[in-house]
Amino acid sequence: MEDREGKNKFWKGILIGALATALFGLIAVTAAAGIWIMGRMTANQLGAASLAENENGDGGEEGTESPETLDMSRIGTKLTYMESLRRFRPWHREGPFHSIMPAICSR
Repeated sequence: MEDREGKNKFWKGILIGALATALFGLIAVTAAAGIWIMGRMTANQLGAASLAENENGDGGEEGTESPETLDMSRIGTKLTYMESLRRFRPWHREGPFHSIMPAICSR
């Protein structure tokens, strides 16, 4: 009789664990879906408000260029800076990695 009671407790535990996992999984999925839906609604509202401002002509500050025109000198300066960051290799000089990774440092 004791053996049967032990098996019964085992399956009750399995069932309770599966139900608890399903419940918490459902809660997590519901929360994620709610966050996603609220984010989409907010983005759509902001996009619609931005379009309305642009159509009315009161959006943006005075003296600024329209978004259709690009300032190529500013873009060139930023691209040059980004290229210098990409080429920067602190391990190229003598440092802690120079003796460990000479193949990488010699590039």
